[in-house]
Amino acid sequence: VQSSATGKYHISVYKYHVQDDGQVWYKTLATEDNEEASEVFAMKDGSLIVLGKLYNESLTAYSSLIYKLSPSGDMIWKKALSGYDTFYAQGISEGKNKTLVYICSTGVETLATGTTEIFQLDSSGNEISKREINDIRANGVLTLKNGNIFLYGSHYQKTGIYIISKACYKIYTPDLKEIKTDEMGMFDGPDAYLPSLFISVYPTASDF
Repeated sequence: VQSSATGKYHISVYKYHVQDDGQVWYKTLATEDNEEASEVFAMKDGSLIVLGKLYNESLTAYSSLIYKLSPSGDMIWKKALSGYDTFYAQGISEGKNKTLVYICSTGVETLATGTTEIFQLDSSGNEISKREINDIRANGVLTLKNGNIFLYGSHYQKTGIYIISKACYKIYTPDLKEIKTDEMGMFDGPDAYLPSLFISVYPTASDF
């Protein structure tokens, strides 16, 4: 919402009953900057994570922004991360002991490059670790039941004269050691069902 008083954009959060569509509460996240909400994530204890974008004064670029709210919508903390500027996508999941795993990704299709940064935050929003992952432009992240981190998105590759994206994923231990990685290829549909010439001349693109 754009404030009529300051002209700045701020985030408003509403909670509604599912059964009768009645509003439970409404909160405005007051700010002196320009902010935009991207995603709301519910924690196991009922608190809320709001992912957003923190814009510069001219609204031409943005960076990562995270709010943690109580179950009643009151702000617990706010964190601006030093991730990629004007990132492609971002996501978040809950780890053990109310920790958070945050990701943001970037990529240049014409250069066939895509990378992702993973941040691990404690329950107070303090940065525990940060790592850049090559060969994946992630769309999101999940924390599996065993605590491992599941990163999903796409990998750019050159096929003949084309640069295409192929759906891929990577799995990491809680301390970010890679366990497994895989991506779609010529033995996966629809490529596997195409004439062999089509695979190299007209390759398919995919994303996860």
